[in-house]
Amino acid sequence: MLNSVVVRGFGLAAVLVLATGCAQHSGKMEEGMVQQGVSSDPGSAQGISWQWLSKTTPREMLEVAQPERYTLVLQPDGRVQAQFDCNRGQGRYEISEGQLKIGPVATTMMACLPGSLDSDYSRALEKVETFSVENGELLLGLEDEGGTLRFRAAP
Repeated sequence: MLNSVVVRGFGLAAVLVLATGCAQHSGKMEEGMVQQGVSSDPGSAQGISWQWLSKTTPREMLEVAQPERYTLVLQPDGRVQAQFDCNRGQGRYEISEGQLKIGPVATTMMACLPGSLDSDYSRALEKVETFSVENGELLLGLEDEGGTLRFRAAP
């Protein structure tokens, strides 16, 4: 009978320790999510290979079927590298708190297959004026159109 009480007592203590640990872990995860929320710090966008997901303007909503074919990397040294479907490009960019100006970007000139978004993507990058990283996604604000390019980090 004494052994049974000790085991039950140990079981209750283990449940309390486990519950306390889960509560502390949950708090840390919430803090991490808050920190990951929204950033306009240049370092939050640099050094990551971003894949283009969509373009939203007052006139259109364009979903990118193959995001891995349209990438963007803002190197910390001010160089930009991009993949435009079947073409590659590189150039310079300027970045400050929430502000981003890309270009000009020199690209290869291969003819991509019909349906490619290479030209649309290239033109859109030239119009970028703002950026933010929100919940792990890069959002680039476009000047004239008032639209947004949305990116995810490459897996």
